[in-house]
Amino acid sequence: MSTNFLFFVSSLILLYVAYTIPRQEPKQTNLVVYVHDYFTGLDSSAITVAGKSGPNFHILQFGTVAVVDDPVTEGPSIESREIGRAQGTYINSQLDGKGLYMVFSLIFTDGEHKGSTLEIQGSDIFSMKEREFGIVSGTGFFRFVKGYGKAGHRNSRCLESVRNLVRKFEVPSVVCAPQESLQKGNWVKLICGASFEDAVDIRNLSLVYTLAGVDCIDCAADESVVSAVNDGIQAARKIVHIRRPWVMISVNDDKDLHFRKAEFDPEECPPHCSRPCENVCPANAISLEEDKSPAHFSYGTEMLNVLKGGVITERCYGCGRCFPVCPYDKIREATYVRDATATAELIKRNDVEAIEIHTSGRQMASFKELWDGLGNSLGCLKLIAVSLPYTGDSTVSAMNAMYSVMEPQLKCLNLWQLDGRPMSGDIGRGTTRESIAFAVRLAAANSKPHGFFQLAGGTNAQTVDGLKREGLFQTALVAEDNKSVASSPYSANALIGGIAYGGYARKIVGRVLRSMQSQHGLACIEDYPEHLLEALTEALGLVGPVKCYDSFLQDS
Repeated sequence: MSTNFLFFVSSLILLYVAYTIPRQEPKQTNLVVYVHDYFTGLDSSAITVAGKSGPNFHILQFGTVAVVDDPVTEGPSIESREIGRAQGTYINSQLDGKGLYMVFSLIFTDGEHKGSTLEIQGSDIFSMKEREFGIVSGTGFFRFVKGYGKAGHRNSRCLESVRNLVRKFEVPSVVCAPQESLQKGNWVKLICGASFEDAVDIRNLSLVYTLAGVDCIDCAADESVVSAVNDGIQAARKIVHIRRPWVMISVNDDKDLHFRKAEFDPEECPPHCSRPCENVCPANAISLEEDKSPAHFSYGTEMLNVLKGGVITERCYGCGRCFPVCPYDKIREATYVRDATATAELIKRNDVEAIEIHTSGRQMASFKELWDGLGNSLGCLKLIAVSLPYTGDSTVSAMNAMYSVMEPQLKCLNLWQLDGRPMSGDIGRGTTRESIAFAVRLAAANSKPHGFFQLAGGTNAQTVDGLKREGLFQTALVAEDNKSVASSPYSANALIGGIAYGGYARKIVGRVLRSMQSQHGLACIEDYPEHLLEALTEALGLVGPVKCYDSFLQDS
């Protein structure tokens, strides 16, 4: 199978046409054409003819020369009507191999401009999402033309591979309504982070995990973050028709580990510090470098060693791993509580379906104050979750007390998030033990609180196996009289409704996002389908075992 680089010329703009007739007004013409570039396979339309190591040198290596005769179509699909050919030469003219110099003729063989040509040349720098090139001449309809065009690249076959991957695992048909997922025990939630506010990463994470079939995406209660999540969901649904996951926002009723940021003044850091904080941060939220600005020179010629940078606030989600490793104890904790009134307004935007209240379970007054503060916005929701850690024998009674506060205004589903290791910052294999232990204790408890139950806090690729060992994976909830619970909509539910993945889910896809950004800068992942395919494969490997399409994964 060939690798297809689709050069998508989004707007080919001819700025002016110089006619020989005096005083004729310049004419502007706008064109959109699609050039399909195949470098390998039986249908290849471009071949390398020279390079440092001969004609077998790859086009992405400096010095390689390629000759092209590419089909040009009126639509983005190769099956759409062919209206011409792009014939010419590409030369890799950038030392790192990430840029071409191209010279080619766009020859129209059909359509309105049949028999005419455009002569195009310019640089094609891969790191630029949108490239400009020059239109230097033309014939026929475009005689004496001069202008410019814009181009963007898409690997169309790779994008089709993304669609095929989703279809292969039958994600659209296997994935059901979120409520049904909770009842079956195959609910999956992506946790972006209650304090994580990097809109670009959040959008791309949301896109990838929507394609993987998650039921819910949990994010910070911030307008721009919610918009980023919804943008990612919409972009995913343009690639494959798949049901929309619920968008959840997280709030807190009191001081909570999920609602904090690290902060420090980099100028207070000793310049020769080994910077363990930077190395240990799982979110790449700390960046330090020497400040070489003129303000930090002494009166002599020697520069004063001062660091600049510090915590990248929007990326820090408060895991706390940096606090104990600072050898000079310079890193501080900045905590905050989300405002109930602002949260209520955010819920009323109609693009938020769920809310999660983080609580210790020990301060009933603060829980009730937040609940009352949310007011009638609660009626707009499809799910209300409460997240709390295990606090000993009083945990179940605290959950029942909170439910008694909620019940009079509760018009939707409710869920309890069993937070095994709240904000440990650890993403190792063994971190899931606490969340599974919490589930085991709850399973053995009498007078369980009303609602669904979901694991979180240290969950990873080992969590499903851990639940299976305890007999809790998609196991039906049974009442004390040994009959299935019969109260709708919770009848015959799985005891554990599902799993929420946070740090681990972000880590496995984040590696791909970092790789993409190192090559292309901040970008939408669907614009680089080869990275999207890699990220989706990682996400399916995590979501698949819960959704039970892991059997398809084993065959892939």
